[in-house]
Amino acid sequence: MSIENDEVDPSWDSMAPKPKGGNNRPQNEVSLFMKLLPREEHYHVRLACRPISFRKHGWAFRTLKQWPISPATDPGEKDLDIAWKEGYYIPGEKFATFVFDRDSGNRLRIIEEGLGVFQPFYNHAKASKVNPASATKGWDWLIIVSEVEDIGPDGKKRKTRQYGVTLDTSKGATPFTDEEVKTLENPKFQRSELETRYFPKSSPEHIKELWLALPEELRKNPKKDQKNTKTQTERNTSTKSAAADTVTKSADTTTKSAATATVMTAKPVGQPADKAEPPAEVDDDTFLNEPQDGSTGETEDDQPAARLF
Repeated sequence: MSIENDEVDPSWDSMAPKPKGGNNRPQNEVSLFMKLLPREEHYHVRLACRPISFRKHGWAFRTLKQWPISPATDPGEKDLDIAWKEGYYIPGEKFATFVFDRDSGNRLRIIEEGLGVFQPFYNHAKASKVNPASATKGWDWLIIVSEVEDIGPDGKKRKTRQYGVTLDTSKGATPFTDEEVKTLENPKFQRSELETRYFPKSSPEHIKELWLALPEELRKNPKKDQKNTKTQTERNTSTKSAAADTVTKSADTTTKSAATATVMTAKPVGQPADKAEPPAEVDDDTFLNEPQDGSTGETEDDQPAARLF
């Protein structure tokens, strides 16, 4: 072995810690997936294609740190999703699209969000009759994200996000450049890839596997139980109140009848007596409706996902 020199040569640089970003990514590398985090500055994007829609579990499997895309897209298919059918965990509506991120050197990236971000795109499409992702007539968009505090379904304080989405009116329409068109010709950036490569549906078997991995006490949406308990209590209270009212009204009627009998002559013999009206039945099925809690990723209206564009 040769004797080492006093000077530090470049071979020592191989042991220097590498700067890392999230997911072991170098800090200067931009992720394909664009996270819209709260900040003071606007996000500046240009839609590159029509969004896709799907339902994603954001609450059911949180303890497993899993957020699978449901195999079901509307209530008519929830037999495919045991967490939806048996646990009443309704997967939330989500949308995804490719965008050109003006803030990162015009890189093509993916935004995945709910209606808070995508509804304005839809509203603009309906009002203008122009596809917001049109290659020649599409506009840039500005998105501002803020954070607010509210109370979650577990009764604890939590932070949720609010979105402001507006057209960038400083430019007008921004047709795709030749470079952008060339980028979109890449096979992995086709719209169909959003459904097959980046946001594939989970199989019913995978959802069931996750379901069986949950503790027994978590295999039922606590919001559903709380709603049913509250509603049942209200129904019992309503029934008792109705019964009390009936007794009170009956006593009042008896008293009035007795008083009337002392001043009025009896009806002719043979004339049928007046029939009492039966008590009204209570028709209350509101307990079947889920409470609303969009921030958890679970939708509660049990309606088919919105179709944009």
